[in-house]
Amino acid sequence: MKFLWKILTYIKPAGPMMLLAVLLGCLAVAGNVGLLALAAYLISLAALHPPLAALSTAIVGVRFFGIARALLRYLERYTAHSATFSLMGMLRTWVYARIEPLLPAEVQRNNGELLTLLMQDVETMRDFYLRLLAPPAVAGIILLAALRLFAELDTAFLYVLLAAFFICGVLCPAGMYYWQLGNAGQLLRTRASLNGHIVDGIAGMTELAAFQYGEKLTGQMIRTGKRLTTLQARIAWGQATSEAIGLFTLHGSVWCILYLAVRLVETGQLPGVYLAVLVFAVQSGFEAVLPLTAASRYLPESAAAAKRLFSLPESAVSQGRARHEDRLNGTVTLERVEFRYSKDASPVLKNISFSLRPGRPVAVVGPSGAGKSSLIAALLQFGYCDKGSITFDGKDSTYFSPEAVREIFSVVPQQVYLFHASIKENILLAKPTASQAELEAVISQAALDELIDSLPQGVDTPVGQHGQALSGGQRQRIGIARALLKEAPVLLLDEPFAHLDTLTASRVLAGLQETLRERSSLWITHQLTGLEMMEEILVVHQGEMVERGTLRELLAQQGMFWQMWCLQQDRLPFE
Repeated sequence: MKFLWKILTYIKPAGPMMLLAVLLGCLAVAGNVGLLALAAYLISLAALHPPLAALSTAIVGVRFFGIARALLRYLERYTAHSATFSLMGMLRTWVYARIEPLLPAEVQRNNGELLTLLMQDVETMRDFYLRLLAPPAVAGIILLAALRLFAELDTAFLYVLLAAFFICGVLCPAGMYYWQLGNAGQLLRTRASLNGHIVDGIAGMTELAAFQYGEKLTGQMIRTGKRLTTLQARIAWGQATSEAIGLFTLHGSVWCILYLAVRLVETGQLPGVYLAVLVFAVQSGFEAVLPLTAASRYLPESAAAAKRLFSLPESAVSQGRARHEDRLNGTVTLERVEFRYSKDASPVLKNISFSLRPGRPVAVVGPSGAGKSSLIAALLQFGYCDKGSITFDGKDSTYFSPEAVREIFSVVPQQVYLFHASIKENILLAKPTASQAELEAVISQAALDELIDSLPQGVDTPVGQHGQALSGGQRQRIGIARALLKEAPVLLLDEPFAHLDTLTASRVLAGLQETLRERSSLWITHQLTGLEMMEEILVVHQGEMVERGTLRELLAQQGMFWQMWCLQQDRLPFE
């Protein structure tokens, strides 16, 4: 429940609107009570055949409350929903802003779970603000007003109202809450699991068909869907039972009020014309308390959603001070850096020291899983640098905000992500204001010109979801063009030629020559060809730097790099 109290702190911007919604809710219930009570009074009085003038006030009152009730209910709903949607917008923005600095390493969730977190969990909080804040306040105010009015007639009315409101407003919601408590967490987890299966099935449709795994995944989705249906049916049964008890209590209290009112009429303490007025006033007053039973079912689900939202860890990096106006020359220095992806994880890099300078490309090699790609994560502040320091032009990384740090780098990852847009739009992601000449220049550098010329729509050709309309090498070259267009002082390339044939790789490498002379660059590669152009080669093994030097120096040492070199040259290290 502490998470719900934390959620309440976000209501402050919409606080006045929520208070106005409570006020309008009270007036709407009062309008309904006034309408039914006056209508009952009018009918009862008309049965006595009084002069028409005696009915005129009641007639006007019925018309007034009929219009006022509809208008007030509309304004109450409009105000409450307007405030709630405003809060949802702020909450969804807060969640995304919390997730964005943690990706891709810190938040270990699949796409379906992230979708559930951003959409359904936040949407669940709508019911908390809309159904669990205003209705109890309205019910409390209406109860106090009813007690004040009925106290002048007979204290027995007070006992009936208190008992009825206690059952409908406390016992039934509490029972529904505890019934829902054991199901809310399972419901959210099952829903997230189902979303995960759906997203995985759509994203991996080709692999599922190729390996004939579709039926098995469909079976998993059906079983998860049945679990979700069972949980929803269990929750609906509890809600129906609670609402039935509430309605039984309502009608029972109405009969009790009628019995007490008849006794007052018999003793002459209450005019008979007011008999129906009391009954209808009590019945219409329950409009404020009956929704509490249905609202209570959302409390455990809202608490579970709030717990998931606020369980997101904080950003791994300090906010620093942004320096967007400073143009850095691309000198980056790492001194004895120890890096981990999360606070509880083991270090993936230990005691790493090297420098990047313009015109002096550095390569990082080593076996798979050695921690090479983690160097890029460390530079981009996608984790925790517990020890050592990273400086940019001599200034510590804490001097900069994460956004300012990432502006320093252009990155070509192993798996280039392409959006469902055209080739041009995917490249311009790095610099939307780029001119046509700039676009054509990077296309030529990435050896994409022949591909684009062969396409019917040219650079405006859609790439499909995740770039599925293109080959791996074509996606990789679009990623290279995008990184070049950014014109950042430091270029980070993670296996840039992994999907390219030798001829295409040599063309791309030739196109990068001018860029490499102007910028700092870090190359992560398994391919040991072309390393003669590197100013320094770093050999990483098990997260540590075991060798460093030029190609000639490393071959002369006959260590790990020499063994890797021999294997790629189709010769044994001991020959």
